[in-house]
Amino acid sequence: MDALQLPPCHFFALSMGTRIALQVGISYPERVLSLFLVSPIPAEEPAGVSEGRQEIYDCWCLGWSDPEHPDIEAIEDAIRGANELGFNSRGGPLVEAIINATKPKSVRNYGPGRLEEGQIATVDFFTEKMDYSTEKLGRIQCSVKLIHCSEDIAYPLHHTEELLQRLVDAGVDVELEVVSDAPHFGTVTNAIEINSLLHDFLMKQTTSDVPLPLEEVTSPYQSMLIAEGWSPDHENEDSDEDDLVFYTTSFVS
Repeated sequence: MDALQLPPCHFFALSMGTRIALQVGISYPERVLSLFLVSPIPAEEPAGVSEGRQEIYDCWCLGWSDPEHPDIEAIEDAIRGANELGFNSRGGPLVEAIINATKPKSVRNYGPGRLEEGQIATVDFFTEKMDYSTEKLGRIQCSVKLIHCSEDIAYPLHHTEELLQRLVDAGVDVELEVVSDAPHFGTVTNAIEINSLLHDFLMKQTTSDVPLPLEEVTSPYQSMLIAEGWSPDHENEDSDEDDLVFYTTSFVS
């Protein structure tokens, strides 16, 4: 924030980002105006989810055991596992475009020569995190909105309710909302509802005049997603996991 010369900001966070946003709220409470946390991860990773994350990573490593001849089947097994965690194995044009656009970046960041970074980012971050004490949570000075996605197969509602209670016990102004029929990455599949909740939450936190919204906003990722087969005109209809298209040539430069 200092490098970008940002004033105090509202923070929107998803999944592992919620852990980072909470830490910012604890460490720099004067820099955070509000926290909007979607699919917050729990203090302790459920055993089955930890095992699943490790299995996904092991499949990924197996796929790159010979970088000159990658095992595409093992790599796609890892991708399907990640899709199950994030989207409940849902398909649809937008989900498929995101998956295909992400693959080359995953190879660059966590592929041959950087597999250890993959273990840290996709497994250890979740399984080795430390819990926050009530005292630390009490340092948060802003309002917090927790969003639970009802169909999150990794983290059922009680995990978010536990975080809610701990924030309440710490004296934090916090509320919880449940978004129906949404997987862990509900910001993709249920964007309209979550955007509306975000808008209403931010309006409650704002006392100054708010400028009128732009008539049209284009995502900075739109051209990338279009290149992977998505169209702004597509309805984001779900498709079966077996219908997902993985373009294996994207793995090899």
